[in-house]
Amino acid sequence: MERKEDLNQVLNDLLKINNDRIAVYRKAIKEVYEFDIKTVFTTMVEESRKFGVKLALEILRRGGTPLVGSTTTAGKIYRIWNEIKESLLGQDRESILNACEFVDDAIQRAYKQALEHSDLPQDLRSEIATQQSSRVRYGLVLK
Repeated sequence: MERKEDLNQVLNDLLKINNDRIAVYRKAIKEVYEFDIKTVFTTMVEESRKFGVKLALEILRRGGTPLVGSTTTAGKIYRIWNEIKESLLGQDRESILNACEFVDDAIQRAYKQALEHSDLPQDLRSEIATQQSSRVRYGLVLK
C-alpha cells in the first residue's frame, strides 16, 4: 500500500506543478503584447490543463485523491515574490520570459524526478516522458 501512495504523491506533485505553470502563463498572457508569444503561452496553458487531467485520472485510477486545484508551496512563494518585484520594477518582455523559464526549469526537474521513480509502470513512464519532452519543445521556442 505504501508504494501506491508514494506513486500517487509523485503524480500529485506533477499535477501541482502543472497548476503552477498554468498560473504563471495566464499571468504572462496578460502582460505581453506580442501575438506570437501570447499564442505560445495560451498553447502551454491548454497543454498543462490536458496533462493535469491525465495525471488526475491516473491518480484516481490508482485509488488516490488528485489535488486538482493545488499548487506547490514553492510556486506560491515564487508568485508572491514575483508580484512584489513587479510592483517595484514593472514587467518587461525579458522578465516575463525569465519568469516562464524559471517555472519550466522547475517542471523539468519535477518530471526528471518522476521518471526516476522505481515503481513507475512503463505505460505511465511513457506518458510522463511525452509530457516532459513537450515542455522542452516549447522552451526552445521562447529562447
